[in-house]
Amino acid sequence: MATPDQIPTDLTLEIGVDLAPDAFLAAAKHFFGIVKEITEYEGANKIAWTVKVREGSNLIGLAPDALAAIDQVSEVYEKFNTSTRHLMNGSVEEAGLSDAALGHFRQLSQLTAGKNESITMKFWVQRRPTEFGPKVAEVIRENERADYKDIGSIEGRLQAIQDMGGALRIKIKDPLYPRAIECKLPEDMIESALATFRKRVEITGMIHYRRNGIPMSIEVSNIDVLPDDSELPSIEDVRGILAAS
Repeated sequence: MATPDQIPTDLTLEIGVDLAPDAFLAAAKHFFGIVKEITEYEGANKIAWTVKVREGSNLIGLAPDALAAIDQVSEVYEKFNTSTRHLMNGSVEEAGLSDAALGHFRQLSQLTAGKNESITMKFWVQRRPTEFGPKVAEVIRENERADYKDIGSIEGRLQAIQDMGGALRIKIKDPLYPRAIECKLPEDMIESALATFRKRVEITGMIHYRRNGIPMSIEVSNIDVLPDDSELPSIEDVRGILAAS
């Protein structure tokens, strides 16, 4: 077990036992994937992370480059901390993570199950540890099971995220829900969707819901641009309209 003075960076994964090479590489890959997704979620895409590994230990650290904004780095650390704790407490929606981040958390959690006994892993954020175990994978798997689907509409702002494989993922962020909702578009709608990037829109289509009623994804059939907040009538305008009537 590591002590705070042994932790190489403010964002470190500690693997409690020796792993086979392929499992060690998988753990590192999913740890890096989580950090990448949280960095994008916080809008801190300009942060470049470098790997720091302490010789002779099972500590994998990530450090921001010297040009990274301190406030953005702090937001990533805070998001990482709170998201992990929500997952450990079984609150997937409260974690506010992308589906890709949840996938990395699930895969990393599955590695802790081990063949004969569970493997303890810890996330060290600013030298403070949080244990991470197999139950997270179970919680995420249960949450991913869609219960029903129905035609409906979702309002929010469109977000486009460039994924590691180069594929473009488009999502809509509805203020009613903690996580952005994945938009599955036919090829001929991609350009029109990108034209509404960051605008307020109403998307209509087949919505897939989780068991708790939270939308998981939408198969898009139509996109309508809505007036931006700045274009909506103010309270004074509404009062003037009521007075005139």
